[in-house]
Amino acid sequence: MSLHLKFTRADGNALGTFDDVRQAIVDLLPNVRIYQKPGGQQKIADLESRGLPLPQMVRKIFESMPSWTVAEYGSSKEPLLCFVLGSGGELRHLKVSVKGDLAAADAILQRLAQAQGWSISEFSPSDANGTWNDAGKLP
Repeated sequence: MSLHLKFTRADGNALGTFDDVRQAIVDLLPNVRIYQKPGGQQKIADLESRGLPLPQMVRKIFESMPSWTVAEYGSSKEPLLCFVLGSGGELRHLKVSVKGDLAAADAILQRLAQAQGWSISEFSPSDANGTWNDAGKLP
């Protein structure tokens, strides 16, 4: 089971650009693994390459799904932290999933919050208009 948290700024401003936030994570956690999750177009291509039928309604939903970037820290099999950076632009908040050693995770997250002047609170799906991979991107 995961604990889902978010970083925000007390003044309500954005945390920074995608690159700024990514760099803040890398500066604190040099061994973090950053990679891109496939978007809907890539998922459609994968399903079609395997000959799997895709209902039109599902295809339409997938077509609008962007790819998004995550940063994982800890074991490659069971990461302790998973930061959801989204698809770019400025980030209003940064979502993070915590698994495993909560004390170790808390120490890391508190250091990140203090270094950047961010606050930590519980994440709710309504924070991203009900979408988990939106990452709080500003319009």
